[in-house]
Amino acid sequence: MMSLVSIIMPAYNASHFISRSIQCILDQNYDNFELIIICDAPTDNTVEIVKSFTDKRIRTFFLESNHGVSEARNLGLSQASGRYIAFCDADDFWYPEKLSIQIHLMQTQNLSICHSNCDLVNTAGNKIGQRIYPSIVTYKIMKYRNFICNSSGIYDAKKLSIVFQEKVYHEDYLMWLSLLSKAGKSVRSSQPLLMYTINPNGLSHNKIKSFLGMLKIQHLHGISLIECVFNLVPHIISRVFLYNMWKSK
Repeated sequence: MMSLVSIIMPAYNASHFISRSIQCILDQNYDNFELIIICDAPTDNTVEIVKSFTDKRIRTFFLESNHGVSEARNLGLSQASGRYIAFCDADDFWYPEKLSIQIHLMQTQNLSICHSNCDLVNTAGNKIGQRIYPSIVTYKIMKYRNFICNSSGIYDAKKLSIVFQEKVYHEDYLMWLSLLSKAGKSVRSSQPLLMYTINPNGLSHNKIKSFLGMLKIQHLHGISLIECVFNLVPHIISRVFLYNMWKSK
């Protein structure tokens, strides 16, 4: 019997993307899953779009006030009943074989965590590149840079448990770091399993606080401040490069 996968999707003002994102999950060729959508008090028509889906595998929770992505994900985690936990942001799009490939990989190799590469798309859905991650990500190398795209990762909740730290920048990075500190490693699938949307608003919003948040996380995990600053250089270059790619398409 196929193990249940709980997929957690926070949603805030995602009306432009969320219908496609949900449909990509419903089109998975691994069908034993529950999709937990947390509508975080959006001000657009995200709620109406979510309500238009009637698939019984979808469980939806509506927050009366905006709590932020970390609290939304934690609510999803508290409601999850699956053996495996995966996350999908409302503007990212899974390929149909994502779950089946990752579950097979985890079960045949006795893994606690699995991740994948990502095809990069702009907000119009046009492919603009690819993000390549190491085939094996350990806690040691993850301390220096985030090598797990949140929408690509999946972990075994029977072996690991975690919550998102709230009101911090890069809460997903912090979560995967914590999981890796327990699991030891994550193994990458051989092909990209999702399309990751490059949103110029996300790339340009609160840059200083974002970089300071990354510094804080790395320093808390034992990296010296000098190393932290040095390690952020490729991160900054990458974000500038992605923004320029988005503008050129």
